[in-house]
Amino acid sequence: MLVLSHNRLAAFAKEFQRNPDLLTQVHQYWLLPEELCVLILNYIIMTTKISYAIAFLTGLGLIFLGARFLLSPEVAEAGFGLHFNEHGDYSFHYMKGIRDIVSGLLMCVFVLMNERRALGITLLTGTLIPVTDMLIVLSKSYNSLPQAVPHIIAIVICLVSGIILLFTKPSKKFYENTRIS
Repeated sequence: MLVLSHNRLAAFAKEFQRNPDLLTQVHQYWLLPEELCVLILNYIIMTTKISYAIAFLTGLGLIFLGARFLLSPEVAEAGFGLHFNEHGDYSFHYMKGIRDIVSGLLMCVFVLMNERRALGITLLTGTLIPVTDMLIVLSKSYNSLPQAVPHIIAIVICLVSGIILLFTKPSKKFYENTRIS
């Protein structure tokens, strides 16, 4: 009996979407009950689709937040958890706004182009942004945990979705070696 690694399951799930007869082959190959094979394959397909949806919605949310920093900087500033005495100079707000818009657009483009690996890497490396934002917000004496919650949620979304997207697609070499005929 084979060890059921997540990469092996992902390879079978991808093939299962293209070849419904694969279920019988997987059932025989793994020596598991057919019902369990269906549950495992459907779980992988579902988590990947959910991760794509979450990544796309997060991208749209970032575009919204960026636009808010550009169009209504003082409101966005309060929502971010910081207070500046900018005297009409919103340079920081505009930099933050364009950063969020570009990050959101990049995520949405990767989802629409079905670039799972690029999206996963972008989400994982992009986790540095909400981590840094949270640390900055918490470093201010007038803030506490409630102001950090949106940043903590962003950290969790980036990490979980990035890991799922990055590790559910096997390499081509692995996929060819695990193909069932």
